[in-house]
Amino acid sequence: MSVLPTLRSEQPLPDTSAFTRSNFPDRDFRLGTKESLLSAVSCDKSDLRVSWTHVVLTATDIHYLVGLLTRVSEGTDVEIELGDLVFDSAADKDRDIDVTATRRDRTARITAFKGIEVKNETRPLGVVHVEQLCIKFADMSEVTDKAIVSASGYTDAATKKARAHGVEPYEIVDWNDPSKGFSIRFPEGGFILTEQYYQWAEYGVQLSVGAEYSPALDEELKTNPLVCDSTGAPLPEVADYHALGARIAENALNAHLGKPESQKPEKNGPSIEAAIRLTPADRVCIKSSQGLIPIETALITGRFRLVAVDHRPAFKVLRRFGEETPIIGCVVAAFANGNLMGTSVSNESGVAS
Repeated sequence: MSVLPTLRSEQPLPDTSAFTRSNFPDRDFRLGTKESLLSAVSCDKSDLRVSWTHVVLTATDIHYLVGLLTRVSEGTDVEIELGDLVFDSAADKDRDIDVTATRRDRTARITAFKGIEVKNETRPLGVVHVEQLCIKFADMSEVTDKAIVSASGYTDAATKKARAHGVEPYEIVDWNDPSKGFSIRFPEGGFILTEQYYQWAEYGVQLSVGAEYSPALDEELKTNPLVCDSTGAPLPEVADYHALGARIAENALNAHLGKPESQKPEKNGPSIEAAIRLTPADRVCIKSSQGLIPIETALITGRFRLVAVDHRPAFKVLRRFGEETPIIGCVVAAFANGNLMGTSVSNESGVAS
């Protein structure tokens, strides 16, 4: 067994001479089994303070948001699917619909099939764009109810074109006063959500492998080789050597935090040192010209911190274009791990997260 050069974050690690053998408890690490993993960062900001973040919704976020709003507005007996495939008779193939809502009767027969196209443009949807969507819907005989949801509004001509072809135009707009519009109300000025999470300020991962270390192997590691299981099959969510190092660091921090006796940093305070030794619960290998090189153990050293970030959620409503009365409202916030949190409200079904 030999030890590979340490995989490090971009910033240099502090002196680790203070780490003793007692700091190196043996732990198993598994890849791809955690529901959520912490982000490893490569900079040190020990003086980090609470920051304010505002939601900037991406095109993907808007699709998820429409899915959530449709789920609540259509009722609990409706199946919602994002990115559903629907047969296009003119093209003679299945084509993507952004959101579909399917309602069935007691015999499982489909009684309504709603198709929704979602657009997040920088300007109001024009007649050309809407006309293209109308033609697409016209060739999908399965779709009984047709709708477009725009996050940027429509031109007058576009709405006339949509309704002339039986397509209802909706829009997502800012909910400027969340204390009005629904029986369930929020403070007029909104509120703050505080997200807390642990993250590495900097770290190094040192792998011990079941092969002799050599200059040739060193050169291969510089090319970021692929990793796999003992059969040579790819690992889920971990493609290569560098990704493996980052995942091990993330799993190590989770294992360390799971021990009641582990020292924890103060919220937005200085980072603290940690050293964790892991052994793989499943065989993990590096693909090389020598064959599959198994990883025996991993030693992770570095400093981590507890970050608290205040988020001011966005308030949005879904309504038919041209009408002021909202159909459904939502509160949405984007967290540091990439998750989008949403809570929707309506006068019919109350609150649903």
